[in-house]
Amino acid sequence: MPERALQLLNKYPHELNPVNVLSLVSDEVPIATAMHFLKASIRMHLQQSRELTIVNNLERVQHLHVNLRKMQYTTRSVRVTRDSICPVCRQPIGDKVFAYYPNGVVVHFKCFNPNEPHKCPVTERNFKSNPMP
Repeated sequence: MPERALQLLNKYPHELNPVNVLSLVSDEVPIATAMHFLKASIRMHLQQSRELTIVNNLERVQHLHVNLRKMQYTTRSVRVTRDSICPVCRQPIGDKVFAYYPNGVVVHFKCFNPNEPHKCPVTERNFKSNPMP
């Protein structure tokens, strides 16, 4: 292996893939001549691979936490009986269509304001700007 090529390899081991370099080197060249490059390059690539695995696993955990929170919010149940009263119009909800807000308020769908769907008509809380904890 020419001395200049060896110097180049040893100077930039973090930028060159060791597998690609070995495939370009002739079979007659002893591996011992490029040992410094191989150690540094393989160490760097293993470190990058481990860091990428850690980042991927952290993102996966964050994704699972978001899905869990979403599931907790979307699986809440509400019980509406014939005696349930709409706090806006003070009429029984019965078996009519209703709207449910994150703070537990249940209103008739006619009492639901489609212009402000994130705002509770009873408490005036805006769930978009001030979400539930």
